[in-house]
Amino acid sequence: LANNSITTFDMKRWLFIFVLMNLVLIGCTKKDEIVLNKKPENKSISVTLYGVLLEDNGVNGELVGCGDSLVPVRSYELGGKEESFTRESAMKVALSTLLLLKTSELKSGQYNGAYQSNLMVNGVEINGDVANVFLTGNPSFGGMCDVPRFQMQLERTVTEFENIQLAHFFLNGSEENFTNSLSSQ
Repeated sequence: LANNSITTFDMKRWLFIFVLMNLVLIGCTKKDEIVLNKKPENKSISVTLYGVLLEDNGVNGELVGCGDSLVPVRSYELGGKEESFTRESAMKVALSTLLLLKTSELKSGQYNGAYQSNLMVNGVEINGDVANVFLTGNPSFGGMCDVPRFQMQLERTVTEFENIQLAHFFLNGSEENFTNSLSSQ
């Protein structure tokens, strides 16, 4: 009979295990179950890239460059149920896509003023309604008309995002470098 009896040590061990299991179970409340079973929200962000209709004189879009029109080329949905993008990361993807397109024609008749530039987007910071875009590399243009085309393609891509009213561009660490690169053409 002494072999089947429970010692004080065994009782304390079982009590410890029981308390530990209850603490674990208390941690898994209904609130946690709701979060775990919650259907993912669609957190996509719409991104639009812009091109230029040469010599369109603002007929089909915003007047830019040397009598050209800035027009949307293509819109993309970034993110979804599996992943979500912040405005900063979506803006970085949109600008990077535009800068990586190394063709002068984006879509039938739509010119890309950024195609000759060797630029990368290092980061984007949003403060209120202002987006600061940090670029590295060297902008290059085919002529003086490409400068306002390029500038407006970048600016419109940024200000297309919700609640963004103004874009500041920094080239190789300085806003002045960006401004100088545009005015030196």
